[in-house]
Amino acid sequence: MKKYFYLCLIALGCMLTFSACGSDDDPTLEDIERAAEQGDADIDATLKDNGNELVIFYTSKLGSYTATAKGVYTFDGSSDDAQCIRAILTETYPSAEIAKAVFDQEDEEDKINGTVKLNGKQVIIDFTDDFKGMSKYEIKMILEEEIKYLQEEMKH
Repeated sequence: MKKYFYLCLIALGCMLTFSACGSDDDPTLEDIERAAEQGDADIDATLKDNGNELVIFYTSKLGSYTATAKGVYTFDGSSDDAQCIRAILTETYPSAEIAKAVFDQEDEEDKINGTVKLNGKQVIIDFTDDFKGMSKYEIKMILEEEIKYLQEEMKH
């Protein structure tokens, strides 16, 4: 259940933190707040099985603002019973200001021990400790449920 909670946090982070697309000006948090008031939100998530990796892509849109995230779960083999050995989420934003705002919301201990890092326009989160040892099948089921949940939420 803790792992499903983390996936919900990832999706929520994508839905609540957006950055501009198609503009030369970097967006500000005020721009995002203005767009949020208009309420035009959408999220898309796709899951790919690349043998010894599961890769999930999130794209969240709020008006003309977009946030993306890519989760990569690496396994010690390609079968459904292969064990997770690494889990990394990379959120990419066209605005370094917004990436820093997302990073600033993370737990200080996670920043100190390196499980959350800021790299320019990216926030990189290492979830390995939360998923290590889980089977590929288990993680695939969690991610598929997450996609269904997000699709249902967007209908409301």
